[in-house]
Amino acid sequence: MPGAVRTAIAHILAASLPLVLSACGEGTDPALAALQADPMATVEIEGTTTEEVTETPAGTTLGKPVYAEIELLINLADPPNPEPVLKSALEAAESSGWLLDRYTEAGASGEKDLPPDGRGEITVSVFEFESEPEPQLRITPTHCST
Repeated sequence: MPGAVRTAIAHILAASLPLVLSACGEGTDPALAALQADPMATVEIEGTTTEEVTETPAGTTLGKPVYAEIELLINLADPPNPEPVLKSALEAAESSGWLLDRYTEAGASGEKDLPPDGRGEITVSVFEFESEPEPQLRITPTHCST
């Protein structure tokens, strides 16, 4: 194997090492664990189905902080009527201790203290994606500490 090829392979392997090592820590992030323990991470709204759940552990990307986050995309009932679903989701957030204080036509957002020593933010909104034929409910709790 020519020296230039070996050098290129070595550079690629060295560059990918931090990614591999950071993946080894998944599941041990206390901020993500705090979000997973919150009732809004697994909330069920009558007449809906959860389509997708995405969990992002806290860390850094290019030296910038990445906060732990869980995103739920929930399909609305058929026929889709977002108002009662949104109302139920907002009530569930408030009963889970989230202080909702910023409202829009599409939903609301707010805050809550989360263990171990952080502040959480949540957004609950009805969202329309170009790729989806019907609107969806989006619930995104975020742990704002790394």
